[in-house]
Amino acid sequence: MNTSIPQFSPILLLFTIFFATHVTSLHAQEGDAREDSLRAVSEVHAEQQVLRQELEELRAEFEMVRREAEGTERDQQLEEIERRIIDVETRLTALERSLEPGSFDDWDDEWDEWDDETSYGSDTDDWFAGADDQFAVDEMFFRKFPSNFPWSFPLTTRLHETLFRYNRVEGLYLGIAQSKRIYWNSKPWLVSTGSLGYGFANHTWRYSLGLYLPFYLEDQIIEIGAEGHSFTDSKDQWAFDRDENTLIALIAREDFLDYFERRGFTATASWYFRGKDDLNLRATVGYAHDTYASMTRSTNWSIFGGDKDFRDNPGINNGNVNSIILSAGMNTLASLDVRKNGWDATLQFEKAGDVFAGDFAFSQLLLDLRRYQPINTHLNLNLRLRGGISDGVLPLQRAFELGGPSTLPAYRYKEFTG
Repeated sequence: MNTSIPQFSPILLLFTIFFATHVTSLHAQEGDAREDSLRAVSEVHAEQQVLRQELEELRAEFEMVRREAEGTERDQQLEEIERRIIDVETRLTALERSLEPGSFDDWDDEWDEWDDETSYGSDTDDWFAGADDQFAVDEMFFRKFPSNFPWSFPLTTRLHETLFRYNRVEGLYLGIAQSKRIYWNSKPWLVSTGSLGYGFANHTWRYSLGLYLPFYLEDQIIEIGAEGHSFTDSKDQWAFDRDENTLIALIAREDFLDYFERRGFTATASWYFRGKDDLNLRATVGYAHDTYASMTRSTNWSIFGGDKDFRDNPGINNGNVNSIILSAGMNTLASLDVRKNGWDATLQFEKAGDVFAGDFAFSQLLLDLRRYQPINTHLNLNLRLRGGISDGVLPLQRAFELGGPSTLPAYRYKEFTG
């Protein structure tokens, strides 16, 4: 009798090995998950012990201060201690909820939500992710900082909000900057902004200093302030990102922004509102007094680019522009960083000359409307409409320009001007 040995196909053998490996892997992952859960529960218990001890110390401190002689300083100390007690009690409540059956997986979200709503620390934690003033934004960004509406020339500019930039008129620019912010939680009585930097190719210092006085209402802030400045500025920032332009100029010898010098001051009164469902509103009335001057190309260096030259920086109409500016903004974006779903709109009117004097008399209305529409999990449809009308004789630094990247890609750069 012949005895035959069963023959296994290579595919069946591979499937058997894969199945055994997969089951082993699942058991290992399940064990790791149990260990992670136990470790996390242990960490929660340890945190509870620390918080309970802190709560006892705060209550003892509260009773000790309460027995002191009455006075303004005593009342302020009691108010501060009571606020800290409420914060610790809130944290303990969140930890207790996290240990309820089925709720531990949501602990991180609850903790983050508590931290945003009740923390008495700085509003500006995690504002920047990196030295170059890049936004690190969580889903609560606009609830905390609804002031960050799109760049709005001439009241604001992003060019000075950087430690490093490179372009054909300044070459390498190094500086420091404190950007404009709105503080909903810590509520300082005075907000300051400032910048200081040096362009190594044109050998010029740039600087700014602003002071703002906020008045806090429920879900609203009214703010008045003023800023003095000497900027290298560009009206093209709506079309080209500052940091992307720096990278292209440094590597490929292409600079898509046109620059001019702007020295003067602005005075503003603003209203900020944060509503439900990510609705944020802003309205600003401002006066701008600026002296404009042309700048020339000061460098032709880049890492690559061969024999190519940077474009000449076009001149502008030098002189003083005194104007009143009315600006309003609205957005419903849950995240500035991701921009997945919502509206982002800005409407601005500027009136120069006439009763405001200056070298130019004109009026200009600008609308910038953006829609971010998700189609599915991995696909988004982003639309943008930008347009404007004007009256009077516009100086070149206010002219409308179309052509090239971000406007009309099929045409030459700024082929249409008016």
